[in-house]
Amino acid sequence: MTPWWVWAGVLLLVALLHGAASGIRVASGRDGKISYRPSEGRGAVRGMLVVSALMVPYAALAAMDAATTVRLEVHTQAWQAMALAYGPVAGLTAVAFVLARTAPWQVRVYVNSVVLGGVEFVRPLVAWAGVGAAGVVTRDITVTVLCALAVTAGLLVTRVMRWWWYPPLSAVVTPLPSEAPTHQPSSVREREAG
Repeated sequence: MTPWWVWAGVLLLVALLHGAASGIRVASGRDGKISYRPSEGRGAVRGMLVVSALMVPYAALAAMDAATTVRLEVHTQAWQAMALAYGPVAGLTAVAFVLARTAPWQVRVYVNSVVLGGVEFVRPLVAWAGVGAAGVVTRDITVTVLCALAVTAGLLVTRVMRWWWYPPLSAVVTPLPSEAPTHQPSSVREREAG
C-alpha cells in the first residue's frame, strides 16, 4: 500500500494547482493582446494562499480523526480515490497552467478562455465525483463528510478570488457629488472674490 503522505501530497498539489489556476483565470484580462503576466503571477500566488487558508479547517479535522493507524488507513483510501478521480483534470490544468505562463498571447487567450474556462465549468462535477469515490471506497461517513468539507472549501476559491481581485461596489466608497467637500483653499476664495 502506498504511504499516506504520498496521497495527501498529491491532493495538496492538486489543491495548490487549482488555487493557482483560479487565480490566473480571475486575474487574466479581457484582451489577450495586453500583457497580464505580472497580474497573472500575483493571481496564482493569491489563489494558492486562498486555497491553503480555506483548507486549514479540513486539515485540522482530518489530522484529529486520523490519529490512530486504523483511521489513517481509512483516510489514505479516501485520499487515493480522490486523487485518482482528480488526476485527468489536474493533468490538463497543469499543462494549461504552464502554457498560460509561457506561451504567446494568442495561445494564452485560448488557454485562459477555453481550457481553464472549461475546466472551471466541469470542476464542481469532478470535485463531487471525488467525494463520491471516497465515500464508496471507505464506506465511512466521517471521512466522507470531511472530504465534502475539503471540496466545499476548494470550490470557494474562485469566488473568494473574484471578491479579492474585484471587490464589490459596496466596498469601494466614493463620495457623491453632493457629498463632496465644499471648502476651498483661502487663495482660491480670494481669487474668486476679487
